[in-house]
Amino acid sequence: MEITDAVMTILAKNLGKDCAPLCPSDRLDELGLDSLEMFSLTSDLEEQFSILIEYDNDSRLEPKTVADLIQHVRELCVAKQLAKLA
Repeated sequence: MEITDAVMTILAKNLGKDCAPLCPSDRLDELGLDSLEMFSLTSDLEEQFSILIEYDNDSRLEPKTVADLIQHVRELCVAKQLAKLA
């Protein structure tokens, strides 16, 4: 499963809805995820991709949209692959 599809599926599961209404431009804070659901989403993504998602206290670094989240996961997956090669 491609990263985009997997992230959208996991996000939809955590929201309790189908992927169809989700768009990359949707703002995460407007999707109705509370802090517990965000923690669950992060845990599910970490498990699916075998990555560690760390958020800085600087909110400018946190993903703001679905597209940002997908890109963040993609970058962590690439970094994981590069680390294996080193």
